[in-house]
Amino acid sequence: MKDKIKKILAIDDDENNLIVLKALLFESFPTIKFISATSGAEGLVLCRNHRPDVVLLDIVMQGMNGYEVCDVLKSDKSLRHIPVL
Repeated sequence: MKDKIKKILAIDDDENNLIVLKALLFESFPTIKFISATSGAEGLVLCRNHRPDVVLLDIVMQGMNGYEVCDVLKSDKSLRHIPVL
C-alpha cells in the first residue's frame, strides 16, 4: 500500500493537528505529497485541484463540518472514488 499512496489531503481546522499528522505520515510514507486545508471549503477546492489518493477528514470543524464535506465529495462523480477517513 505504501507504493500506491502518492498524495494525502488532510482537512482539519486545527493547524497543530495538521502539523503532527504531517510528521507522523512522513515517518511511514516519506515520499508522499502532503496537502492540508484548515476548512472544509478549502479542502474541497484542494481535492478538486490535486486529486489526492486519500482524504483524512476531521468531523468537528467550524463552518462546513466533516460530514458535510464527505457528502459533497461522495456526491461528485469525479471525486467519489477517493477514500475518506
